[in-house]
Amino acid sequence: MSPEYLAPSFKVEINGSGLAADISRQIQQVSVTGERNSMDHFSLTVANPYPEMRWTHNEKDVRLFHVGNTVTIMIGYVGEEQPMISGEITLVTAQFPESGTPSLAVQGHTRLHRLDRSSRTRTFQSLTDKQIVEQIAGEYGLTPQVEETGETRTVHPSVVQQNQTDLRFLLERANRIHFELRVEDKTLIFRPAHYTDSPIAFFEWGKSLRSFSPRLSTQGKVNSVTVRGYDPKTKKEIVGRFTSPSAGGQSGPEVTEQAFGSGEEVRERTPVRSQEEADQLAQAIWNDRTRRFLTGSGTMIGLPTLRVGQVIELRGLGLFNGKYRLTTVNHTLDSGGYSTRFDGEWFPG
Repeated sequence: MSPEYLAPSFKVEINGSGLAADISRQIQQVSVTGERNSMDHFSLTVANPYPEMRWTHNEKDVRLFHVGNTVTIMIGYVGEEQPMISGEITLVTAQFPESGTPSLAVQGHTRLHRLDRSSRTRTFQSLTDKQIVEQIAGEYGLTPQVEETGETRTVHPSVVQQNQTDLRFLLERANRIHFELRVEDKTLIFRPAHYTDSPIAFFEWGKSLRSFSPRLSTQGKVNSVTVRGYDPKTKKEIVGRFTSPSAGGQSGPEVTEQAFGSGEEVRERTPVRSQEEADQLAQAIWNDRTRRFLTGSGTMIGLPTLRVGQVIELRGLGLFNGKYRLTTVNHTLDSGGYSTRFDGEWFPG
């Protein structure tokens, strides 16, 4: 083990200021979780020793971990801490046990949580996805960063947000064109999903990989998806279709077809307004059905550079050897040291 992996470390800033050493020493646990198509979040557990109990009884100190405060967290090893999250405190709870030290639990999310507070119904007319994202970002005081592609420049005659939060609505728009939605500090990012296709590292069970629990399932896997819509202007049917590409007989749909025969999903009366949109939606549905063919959860020694979307290679697992794309990554530093937990989906590339 390299010497730099013997000294786990973290740094926490609240409202732009680093914590004093005496406060940092009271933090018993710090955890940051990144999730695909969801809100990244964090948690801190802070000791609240008796009799001072400063975090619940001292008016000045209580304000430090107040709901709405901005929190920035870095985790890693001494001198090489990596930025993990910048978010806002959304929940504070406390424990006053029968015996032992009282504590405060502080949790929060990126500013993406602001888009998930209220449902609304409205119509966006003659706008591109880029313009829709920019409008919604402005409503929350966020700076939009939209990567321009043919998909985001397409003008949609009418897009309906039907009783959805802005977060769910934008995630739906992103999934249709294989984009991702995330917030970094005060910037709302809408871009093609940032995935790596080559493994960034390999891990072997019993060595660098501490544990792994895989699950293989053929349920819901189909070889093709058909989307049927209707264009009221031309009075013609729109049919989008996506068929499973060959992966040498190793993909979920191929394995399922070999065992049980081929399958197809058909979506009738789908609100699509162009051939391109129908084809994109068909592929998005297929992607969603396919990616959970082989999944697994594991733990390893803390690796601060590990992020959602990356591909890792796992070894020493026999049938379950292979590449996995990370869908959830959790970095936790506590009394047991620094560990990284992950969820991944088998990647045939």
